[in-house]
Amino acid sequence: MLSRLAHDGRASCQSLATGLGVSLSTVRRRVEQLGRLDVLRLRCDFARPLGGRPVVVPFWARVPPADLPEVGHALVRRPGTRNCAAVSGPCDLILRAGLHSLDDVPRLET
Repeated sequence: MLSRLAHDGRASCQSLATGLGVSLSTVRRRVEQLGRLDVLRLRCDFARPLGGRPVVVPFWARVPPADLPEVGHALVRRPGTRNCAAVSGPCDLILRAGLHSLDDVPRLET
């Protein structure tokens, strides 16, 4: 299901059920379970200035590999987090956040 949603994040439950060869109720249960496990989050994009978070900033960080899961989960729970992912390279974590103002940038960095 996740690979199908990665391909089309707006796929309906019915199209997922058809494509996976399972019932509609099975898809709905699995989507709910993935949400409870914090593996899947449903999100709606909107006009940022109208939503109160007009400033979008990217952050790159170096996090000890053993701490990546804990740090990543803490960041995705913060209000305004748009994306957070472990990546390879000199910086191993990237965060993209929507903030109320530029004054919020140092607080998020801290």
